[in-house]
Amino acid sequence: MRHSALLARDDTLYVFWTRVGDAPIEPSVRSTAYGPVNQLRDPALHGEGDEVYLLYAVAGESGITIARVEFH
Repeated sequence: MRHSALLARDDTLYVFWTRVGDAPIEPSVRSTAYGPVNQLRDPALHGEGDEVYLLYAVAGESGITIARVEFH
């Protein structure tokens, strides 16, 4: 595991994480990402009212993206 984010909701603990070595194109390694790499890093959670959003670093830590988390 590289980094993690936790969310307690009702009686459930949700764990979001990124893993060293995952490889959509090239395996990630532990360290700073030098240049744009195809890896998701540094998950974080943000809540607004009943909405929860997952944010994470992209493109070698040179960008950030956000996705709404849906609970079923």
